[in-house]
Amino acid sequence: MKVSIFGTEIVAEECYLELLNKGYEISYVFDNYKVGVFHGKTIMKPNIELLKQYKIIVAALKYTVFEEIKEQLETYGLKEFEDFYYSKSFYKKVVVINANCYGPPIQTFLSSSEAFNNEYFIYPVPPIHRNVKHCIDSRLLSEVDILIHQDVQGSNSFGRKLSADYIKSKLKNDAITICMPNLVGFGKILFPQCNLENEKNVVNDEYEYGLFPYKDELVEKMIIEGRSDKEIIEAYNDPNLFKKEQLEKIIGDVIEKFKMREECWDIKIIDIVLNDIKSEKVFFDLVHPTSKYFKYIGEGILNLLGIKVDDLIKPCLSELNNYEYPLLMCVQNYYKIKSDNYIRKSNYAAKLSQDMDLKEYINEYRKWCFK
Repeated sequence: MKVSIFGTEIVAEECYLELLNKGYEISYVFDNYKVGVFHGKTIMKPNIELLKQYKIIVAALKYTVFEEIKEQLETYGLKEFEDFYYSKSFYKKVVVINANCYGPPIQTFLSSSEAFNNEYFIYPVPPIHRNVKHCIDSRLLSEVDILIHQDVQGSNSFGRKLSADYIKSKLKNDAITICMPNLVGFGKILFPQCNLENEKNVVNDEYEYGLFPYKDELVEKMIIEGRSDKEIIEAYNDPNLFKKEQLEKIIGDVIEKFKMREECWDIKIIDIVLNDIKSEKVFFDLVHPTSKYFKYIGEGILNLLGIKVDDLIKPCLSELNNYEYPLLMCVQNYYKIKSDNYIRKSNYAAKLSQDMDLKEYINEYRKWCFK
């Protein structure tokens, strides 16, 4: 089979040799800027008539470069997956991950597996909350072999076309779907004083999601009442702020809700989290669990794909602790866990200066949400 290569950088060298090894014949080599010879082939400027003769393999190291060439080829009337391919996806099964902020760490984990990379290519798709188009290209969806997704409902705030049912309706018949956990809100079992929406949280260019995206009802109530930082700290450290029965009611309601949602997940995780919570802080806030659970989900996906999980897979997963919240003393006592004195320790965490202790957390909350 004859193909053409678009691009002559280092990645094109690898692409050229791989194509030859798989029995392809290289007919033309195109480049927007380079001139000369590439493996005995004269490097040509894009020529519409020649481009249309054979399938084009776009040899680009970065997907952003491929996107630029893709736009160029589409102006010639050429179509991806029909007339041209990204070199990293050619020969391989196409994977799309449609998920919230859990998607990037799962992609990092899967991409650390050589066996996975040999067979699959994860096509870059923005996380749901960053998908400004509020959809995934229908042509891409029609080529997807593996869809890894969350149970996103049609009524979600990002648009119906990002819902699980809509996306699955656009897949080819033999596509495999894997539903991964979505634990947004499950952190309530550790942070009963918090709610997902914080209308007082200020966002700006530096802090896209502000400093306190989740409402701390205890802190806000006491600030409105005119209480001092010292009084709020005392309330946080009150072992009886929530009675045992109150905590068990909140925790029970959350578990019941998520157990129902878990029924459609292909990787079960609720019992794992509930077991671990007896000895460690398993969530940083209402939304973000620690990285060990992304590893667990990633291992579950590899197992479903029949890929062996071995000791060679040791990805470095960043903790999603940008918005870490402090634990109430009554919660620490209930679970018999000890919280750090400081939160938001990451260099990339949403904080103003140094690591936050409880005093600074309250002070910053007051300044940020009650300006």
